[in-house]
Formats: sequence, structure tokens, C-alpha cells
Amino acid sequence: AAEKLTLLLTTISFALVGFVLISLLMFFLSIAIVRCIATGVGLIWAYFIMCGFYVVLLGVVIAFRKQLIVNPIARFVSRIFFNP
Repeated sequence: AAEKLTLLLTTISFALVGFVLISLLMFFLSIAIVRCIATGVGLIWAYFIMCGFYVVLLGVVIAFRKQLIVNPIARFVSRIFFNP
């Protein structure tokens, strides 16, 4: 049980660190894309376009949350605790 709990906690901590790093990457990439789009449509509209992209992305994640989030987590946890 201790080995499986250690594996689960290690995976959770790795996922959190990955989430923070990907969030920073997305932030700086978004700023760079806004700057590129701003040359053609203006700065305010470039921010609106980027915001719209993230709203659409959020909608896709919500629509496919079972396939993208719930099922992989359930498979991982069941593999840890129910496989010898």
C-alpha cells in the first residue's frame, strides 16, 4: 500500500509541476501571439481574439471532459490500486 500511495503522490506532484510550467508557457505564448495579431487588427482586438480562442478551448474541454479528464484519471487510479 505504501508503494502505491507513493506512486500516486509522485504522479500528482509531477502533474502539478507540469501544470504550472504549461500555464507559464501558455501565458507567454499568448502574449507573443497577441503581439503578432496586433500588427494587423490592433491591440484590443488581438486580446479579444485570444480570449475567444480560450473560450472555445474551454468549451471543447468541457464537452469532452469525460474522454480527456475523467477516463484517464480513473484508468490510472484503478491500475495503481487494482493491479498487483
